[in-house]
Parts: sequence; structure tokens; C-alpha cells
Amino acid sequence: MDKDDFVEEECEICEEYFDFCLIDTSDLMAGLGTCKNNHHFCLKHVVGGTVFTKDDEDEQENILIDETGEEIEDCSDIDKKYCPICQAKKSKDFVKHMTDQDYYFYFLCRDNLTIEQLNKELKEKFKTGEELAKYIKENMSNSKR
Repeated sequence: MDKDDFVEEECEICEEYFDFCLIDTSDLMAGLGTCKNNHHFCLKHVVGGTVFTKDDEDEQENILIDETGEEIEDCSDIDKKYCPICQAKKSKDFVKHMTDQDYYFYFLCRDNLTIEQLNKELKEKFKTGEELAKYIKENMSNSKR
């Protein structure tokens, strides 16, 4: 076994943590979905599809059915039309569904910064990650987020 045999992901909606070995468990069995845009989510959040749970004697199995009644067998590359994050971003209330990564990239674009420039600025302003965390904690209390 190598590190590619293990999955460690968090649902981007409810923050449920997934940690499993692909040799023993598939994404579908674990209840984790990943869309073509690489959003990770619990299958219970799927939009437009239906998830059934079938209990076998030894294990529980999730079955994802699309709107035509066909089974979706590969939950590591789900079409974005079933992704709750992709679909939420199409709505007028998309800001309610933005991820931290969305905000991060928005501010990089807005301020015309590259990741390298941001890293340089952070290293110049803070000596350690603890200093950065303290700065964020103190200043987030003033934020409305």
C-alpha cells in the first residue's frame, strides 16, 4: 500500500471528515462524492440524484441513482449537475455557498496578487504561523464573516 491508497477529505458543506483506505472501501461505500470540479461532499448533499443505503450482512453500501434511474458507480468523478457546490454557485444566493478557497482566490484576483507574492508578504509580516493565526483570530472578531 502507498499513500495513494488512502483518502483523507472533508465535506465542503458540513465538514464531515472522511478517512479510509481505497483497497477496503470505495468512495461510494464511504459516502463521499467528488465532482469534476474537485468539490468534495457527503453523498447526502447530492442535487438531482437519489442516494439509497443498502445494508448487507457485513457492510453498508450506498447506491447513487441519477434522474434517469441509472446507477452512478464512480463517485470520484460525479457530473457537476449533481454537485451541491457547483449548483449553489449558479444560484442568486451563491455567496452563501462560497468556500474559503473561493474567497481566497477572489482576493488574489481582486488585489492582482500571485500566490508567490502573497507568500512573500506573509513571510515578511509574520515570523511564525502562530503569529499569523493570532492576527487572523484578533481581526476576524471585527469581521462579519
